[in-house]
Amino acid sequence: MQVPNESTINALGLWLVEQGRRLPWRARWSFFGLPPRCFFCHDPANLGSVDVCSECLSILPWRVEPDRLASTLSAFAYRDPVDEALKALKYRGDRCAARLFGALLAAAARDRPRPDVLIPVPLHPDRVCSRGFNQSSLIAKHVGAWLCCPVSSYGMSRIRATPSQTTLHAAERRHNVEGAFIVCSEFRTHIESLGLRRVALIDDVVTTGATLNAAREALLEVGVVDVQRWAVAKAMPTKSTMPT
Repeated sequence: MQVPNESTINALGLWLVEQGRRLPWRARWSFFGLPPRCFFCHDPANLGSVDVCSECLSILPWRVEPDRLASTLSAFAYRDPVDEALKALKYRGDRCAARLFGALLAAAARDRPRPDVLIPVPLHPDRVCSRGFNQSSLIAKHVGAWLCCPVSSYGMSRIRATPSQTTLHAAERRHNVEGAFIVCSEFRTHIESLGLRRVALIDDVVTTGATLNAAREALLEVGVVDVQRWAVAKAMPTKSTMPT
């Protein structure tokens, strides 16, 4: 993994400005009458339709993947200020964080082969009911807008209410989510009728990759050829502060 240089950061900023002009009107409408402000420093944003300024963009803990064709992507290291922003989304329902990280994850994936569809990693219905939303679905909606990709929030289901991954070791995490996901019958039909071959799974945080890998296996089993695994942030697999 490499630390991005100044030219890489500049390229990210330019892409956000240019692509922001092509966003669907619904995405741009959210800024109507209220110019974007930086999520981190709260100063006026200067990169178009995204809640970040160029200075904060340059100091975020970006991860630069050496292989643009690799099937895994995590835009950031899970550390300050990204970790606190994702907690604000996950535990306090801060939708601005989803809008921001959707844009930044799309920017990180801008040079990768375009998926046919994006699928947010599903939560069990009981978890959605208690939390009120699926944070990965909120992020995926914005990734789709920036990359002009369709999003299928109901392409997969989580059929087992697995315990939280937070306190588990890597092997326990893999066992915990084994067989937890199924591909919905309607989406299976789309795979066959529309010729869907490349899917990107979207998640907020990846630690060992057990959850994304379990969802990936379910998609491969029904005929998807290439399953990308994209997450906003990568966390180190420690037992003290791991996200769920």
